[in-house]
Order: sequence, then C-alpha cells, then structure tokens
Amino acid sequence: MDDAVAHLGGGPAARVWAEGLEETDAGRVPRFDVDVLEAALRPVHERPRWEEWGQVTAPTLLITGENGYVPAGELDEMRRRRPDVRHVQVPGAGHDVHLDAPERVAELVRG
Repeated sequence: MDDAVAHLGGGPAARVWAEGLEETDAGRVPRFDVDVLEAALRPVHERPRWEEWGQVTAPTLLITGENGYVPAGELDEMRRRRPDVRHVQVPGAGHDVHLDAPERVAELVRG
C-alpha cells in the first residue's frame, strides 16, 4: 500500500485514493468502472453552471486549498456572482482539502 501512496504523491489524499484500489493479477486497479465514472461526470463538465450557482440562496462557505486546481479566474467569478460567499483558502492543502486538513475544515464548518 505504501508504494501506491507514494506513487500518488503521498499524504492523506493519496492514502485515501490508494485505499480505493484493489489488488489484481494486473496490479492495483480502481474498484470503480472508469467508463461509468467518466459517463457520470461528463454532464457535470459539459457547460458552466453559473446560473445554478447564482440561484443558491443559502449561506455558503467556499473552502479551497492553497495548492488546489480550481483556476483563480473561476474563484473570482464565483465570488463576483455571489458576493455573500465566504471564501477561505487553507494553506498547504490541495484540492481534497477535507483529506489534507480535516481538522481545519471541521473548524471552519463549525464556525
């Protein structure tokens, strides 16, 4: 397992991804069907969801990681369209902030 974690970049997020692999004769492979996952995610990324984002009226906390991969322009647009949103960037965290810094995410959510 440790070799898979290292291959995936190390850290908590890599450990979670590695735990989702199963050992087969071909080596470690995902427990999910890649084609099914791709088909499920495709509609999410086919078009921007700005209209839906603008319709959210609930208080919103946007938590991102300092080393995440949401483009800065997209974050700026999210805040422009929803100036009420509170945005916190967690230092040292990647895209999977909840895995990289679970205590900080819990603290932020609890307020």
